[in-house]
Amino acid sequence: MEFPQFELIGFGVYDSHVLHSGKTYTTERTVTFYEIELFLKEDNGISFINGDTYTHGQGDFICAKPGYKRYSKLHISCYFLHLLPKNEKAKVLLESIPTSFKPGDVSEYVRLFNKMIQLRDEENNELYLLTALSSILQMIRRDSGVNTFEAGITGNKKALLNAEKYLKENYQKNISLEKLAKEHNLSPIYFHKLFTSFFHKTPNKYLLDLKINKAKVRLLEENYNLPDIALECGFSSQSYFCYKFKEQTGLSPLAFRKRELAKMEI
Repeated sequence: MEFPQFELIGFGVYDSHVLHSGKTYTTERTVTFYEIELFLKEDNGISFINGDTYTHGQGDFICAKPGYKRYSKLHISCYFLHLLPKNEKAKVLLESIPTSFKPGDVSEYVRLFNKMIQLRDEENNELYLLTALSSILQMIRRDSGVNTFEAGITGNKKALLNAEKYLKENYQKNISLEKLAKEHNLSPIYFHKLFTSFFHKTPNKYLLDLKINKAKVRLLEENYNLPDIALECGFSSQSYFCYKFKEQTGLSPLAFRKRELAKMEI
């Protein structure tokens, strides 16, 4: 039987008063590993993750995953774990953790985090650290509703695939999260959570990627101008299309067209 295996990148206590004493916000960045944080105080800053806002109180958890965009309003004090999965079982466990949750009692988490910190500089500590890490992750699995949530994904897989099909066929329309969830008899919050876990991106990001990819195809056809492409791909205006395209690709639509057509001429 395969057990989850993890690479422990880092752990400890983060205090922004020490590292960012003169700042109000951190710089936005792309997450490169799984970042699990347990907040230590009330009114403990705000995290902005993939466009969503999470306020922190004592005992709140955050889990940011590779590829997520995040930044924070300071100040923040938290325990943290930085992890990478070493096998598929570990990846499934980490991916299933919700972005935010709050256990009823965090005293055992605090004890285990403090134990890991105490063991950090001791020789031959790897087994003890991994044992404490395993205990923390199993508690997170229990307290965050991962088991129930995994069952929810399985039970709603058909609905999620139908939602994906609907987005692909109607990406040019004005589609709201509420409408998409209602079509599949789910609450907006629960649908958003299921969709994001199943497809590894939010419904809005999935829809935006569809629009941008369609626009890339049209940009390679020189008879299409920018207003026509914006309209066909479901953007409200040419200026908004240009803004979102550059935000996602790093290039303006015309710069993208010029670069890609030049490649074809080689």
